[in-house]
Amino acid sequence: MELLGEKDAHVDYNDPYIPVLPKMRKYSFNNSSVPLHAETLAKYDAVVIATEHADYDPDFILKKFKAYR
Repeated sequence: MELLGEKDAHVDYNDPYIPVLPKMRKYSFNNSSVPLHAETLAKYDAVVIATEHADYDPDFILKKFKAYR
């Protein structure tokens, strides 16, 4: 997130267990979790799945993200 932000990228995240990113020793992001809906996925140029949650359906994410391309 830090590296992308340095390149002026707009970075969002979704995590059902972390609604707001806490301040950490090295990082301090001012982000809140965004909903994971087809409409939300449609607005992004890239999607990164960085962890495997049982709450996530990777097929849904890929299908809805690609559906708008």
